[in-house]
Amino acid sequence: MAKKKGVRVEKKAEGKERERDEQKNDLAQAKKREEGKEQERHEQSGDLAWAEEREEQEEREEQVRKRIEQKELKKSLLKEAKNDKDQRFILRKRRFFKATRIIIWALLLFVFVRGVISMVRPDPTALVNQTIYDFREELKEYKFSTNELYAYAENFAANFLSYKKDNPNEYTERLKKYTTSEVANLFTELDGSADVFYSQAYKCREYAPNQYDVWVTLNVEYTNYGGEDETTKVELTNLKVPIRMANNKFIIEDVPVFVQDDIKNHEYQIEKFKGTECSQEETEEITAALERFYKAYYEDDQGVIEYYLSETADRSQFMALSGRLKYLNIDSATCFYKDNKLTEFVVVVSVSVLDKSGVIMPQHFNLQICKTDKYYINSMDTRNVNIVLKRR
Repeated sequence: MAKKKGVRVEKKAEGKERERDEQKNDLAQAKKREEGKEQERHEQSGDLAWAEEREEQEEREEQVRKRIEQKELKKSLLKEAKNDKDQRFILRKRRFFKATRIIIWALLLFVFVRGVISMVRPDPTALVNQTIYDFREELKEYKFSTNELYAYAENFAANFLSYKKDNPNEYTERLKKYTTSEVANLFTELDGSADVFYSQAYKCREYAPNQYDVWVTLNVEYTNYGGEDETTKVELTNLKVPIRMANNKFIIEDVPVFVQDDIKNHEYQIEKFKGTECSQEETEEITAALERFYKAYYEDDQGVIEYYLSETADRSQFMALSGRLKYLNIDSATCFYKDNKLTEFVVVVSVSVLDKSGVIMPQHFNLQICKTDKYYINSMDTRNVNIVLKRR
């Protein structure tokens, strides 16, 4: 509305200015007519002085007219400049209002989106409480590792088969750490003694949710006091131990039973390495190099071993034993060309060493060897059957 009012004021000012211009024109024309009549009278009478005076007056009027035109031109320029300034001000004002509207709408949109997000996103306090609740539920359903179950079964089995004839109460109290009083009190009469040298859990089966059966093998020294003489005998014994998980703890829920369990792998098949064997001369050269290497491996320090290793060999596989064992000899060595390459070899070797007790122990290895100026060892792994060659 302010804009329309400004336009009306401007139009009214222009109308008044036009009226003033028209009045000036009318006066100028009337003056010209009077001057024309007077000039005619003077021309008719032949008044030369008046003609000169008239010319001077016209020059003065011309100068006055020029000054007036200059003032009018200057006024017009100032008016145009003012109009331009007003236009620029109006444009700036419009831009300001437009920017203000954009900012206001952006703020409104931000507040709206923030409100929607706050309604959709859960409350932080509720989120923390839910996390705590989930943790407690997961703790109730805690899934232990098999190693924990095995260790518990081994400890119990060792205590179960370790007792003294003259101290049944101590035995019963020991068992109560693992099982219920009802189960522990079943073993109050001990007519002999037993001592466990070794226990190892080797198999686990889930009987039901949170219930497990664990097989434990033990070496037990039994002492029998029956008869006139005391007899001692070492037996390999297998126990089947019933374990339950309750309140995140293990418990022996019933009496373990003796079982006969065949833990040997009779049907396991072994496969020897197959390939193109090296010539007798090549095999003898490689064997001689390995004799020197194993002598250093078992009896010397790490610096000597480095002489036999290739640049790509993993040094962590060749940590010197520094005299822990005494090297005796290579019992057998079979050499093969690797991937039919004449400078790369796979060697299956059996070595004899002397332990600290004086017992001769066999050692089996498979090696990957390369040949440049001499034979270098790339890798050495345990076993000389079911060999899987790894890329080096």
